[in-house]
Amino acid sequence: MKVGSKVICIDDSNWAANAAMFCDKLPVKGRCYIVRRIIPDFTKKNGAPGIALHGIYAKWDFWKNIHGQDVYEEAHFRMNRFREVDDDEIDHLLEVALSEEGVLV
Repeated sequence: MKVGSKVICIDDSNWAANAAMFCDKLPVKGRCYIVRRIIPDFTKKNGAPGIALHGIYAKWDFWKNIHGQDVYEEAHFRMNRFREVDDDEIDHLLEVALSEEGVLV
C-alpha cells in the first residue's frame, strides 16, 4: 500500500469511544477510499502503520508514537483495517452496489 492506493475498508468495528471526536467521519466497511498519507511508527496493534484517507480529515495533535516520543500528527486509521483494490475490482463493487439499489448498469 502506498500514497494514491485505492483501498476498501474491511473492518469498521471497535472504534475507540472517542474516535468521532478526532475525525470528521469514520470509514465504513465496504466503501472505497484513496490513501492520502502513510503514517509509520504509530499503531501498536499488530505493528500496522497508520493511513490518512482522501475525504476523511482528522484533528492534528501531539500523539505518542511506538517509541514513546510525542509527535505532532494527524489522527489516522490502522492500515490493516483496509485492503488494497484495483480498478477492475472497484468497477465490480460499484456494479454490485448499484444492482442492490435497483439501478441498472
